[in-house]
Amino acid sequence: MVGSGGRADLTLRDTSGVRLPGVNLHSVRLAGANLSGCVLTGADLSFTDLFDAELSDADLSGAKMIGATLTSARLKGSDMYSTDISWSDLNKANLSEARMKDVNLACADLSGATLRGARLTGARRRRRTRHEGGDQHGADAQAFVSAHVSRPQHREGSGRLPKALEQVIRLSPRLRLAGPQ
Repeated sequence: MVGSGGRADLTLRDTSGVRLPGVNLHSVRLAGANLSGCVLTGADLSFTDLFDAELSDADLSGAKMIGATLTSARLKGSDMYSTDISWSDLNKANLSEARMKDVNLACADLSGATLRGARLTGARRRRRTRHEGGDQHGADAQAFVSAHVSRPQHREGSGRLPKALEQVIRLSPRLRLAGPQ
C-alpha cells in the first residue's frame, strides 16, 4: 500500500515472526506495526517510521536504521549486533534486555529510553575523524546511556533530512549539532 507522498504505508500491520533478511524498507511507514520476532538482518530501515512499533525479540543485526523514528518503539530482547541507528529518534523506546554490540549511536536521541538489563558492548556515540585519531569503538555503556544529541527537525512527513543539511553533515564530520535540552 502506498501512502501520501509515494511512501509505502504499512501502519499497524502484523508481520510478527517473518524472516526478511536484507529487505529494503527505506522510508516506509511502519508506525504501530508488529514486527516482534522478525529476522531483519542486514535490512535497510533508514528513515523508516517505526513510531510505537513492536520489535521485541527481533533480529536487527547489521541493519541500517539511520534517521529512523523509533519513538516509543518496543525493542525488548532484540539483537542489534553492528546495527547503525545513528541520527535515529529512540525517545522513550524500550531497549530492555536488548543485546547490542558495536552499535553506531552517533547523534541518536535516547532521551527517556529504557535500558534495564540491556547488554551494551562497543557502542559508538560519534565517529572520530582522522584529525582526532583513535578508533571508532571507544564508547562504553556509560557513553551509550549519556548519548543524547537532539536531531535537527525536518519537514513533517518528509521521512528524511533536508538535502542541504545532509550535505553539511557529510562535508563537516566534526560538526556537533545541539538543539533545545
